[in-house]
Amino acid sequence: PSLSLSDVPSYIPTKETVAPTTIAPTALKDPCVNQWKKNCPEQCVFGKKKIKSCLPKLDKHKHNCSQYTERKPCRDVDACKFANDKCFHTCDGLAKSKCKKEKFCKPIKVPNPCAGCQLVTCGLRR
Repeated sequence: PSLSLSDVPSYIPTKETVAPTTIAPTALKDPCVNQWKKNCPEQCVFGKKKIKSCLPKLDKHKHNCSQYTERKPCRDVDACKFANDKCFHTCDGLAKSKCKKEKFCKPIKVPNPCAGCQLVTCGLRR
């Protein structure tokens, strides 16, 4: 018995069985993710779990000083200071020793948003 071409299965894919030719975009891999301090790559920096910060002692001492753009209204609020044409809270950016001296402020350790191995763009310095 002879076989006709229609009886032999075809190995040429038909239009229905062709895989799509588009390639899914690959996500950029962060080399810093899940790295221990000793394995943190050169382009990354390692941040501590907690950082020292200077914050207002009580809720009543908290104030959004940046809302003031002029010297007079800024200085009217006890917890605010005005320098370089900007109004800021007395506690902002103070070191531990100066923070203790301010009557509205206290030094405290807060969770570091850049903890662990992070890209340099996180704000940490090498």
